[in-house]
Amino acid sequence: MTINEEEIIRINELYYKLKNYSAVARETKHSPATIKKYVIKDYIPRDQLAYNIKTFTIEEIPMKMNLELFGDNWGHICGLSDKEKEEMVELWKEMII
Repeated sequence: MTINEEEIIRINELYYKLKNYSAVARETKHSPATIKKYVIKDYIPRDQLAYNIKTFTIEEIPMKMNLELFGDNWGHICGLSDKEKEEMVELWKEMII
């Protein structure tokens, strides 16, 4: 049986609560070895992640970028340097192999 991403999250959520491979295995109908394989070390449950997300109101989002930081010539931040271009060519070669 293939375990999809949703099942992996479910396994980790259960393991976080139950702290036991066998208990999670009984709940999910997988073997304890399978559970051990998919448990993520230092997993943080989804409900705890939501508290770390900063939300903004529309008033807090700047509508204009401060271009004074870059002076009159700020277009260079949008392009690659010669060194970066060479590195991209090397990366493409590795990806083709």
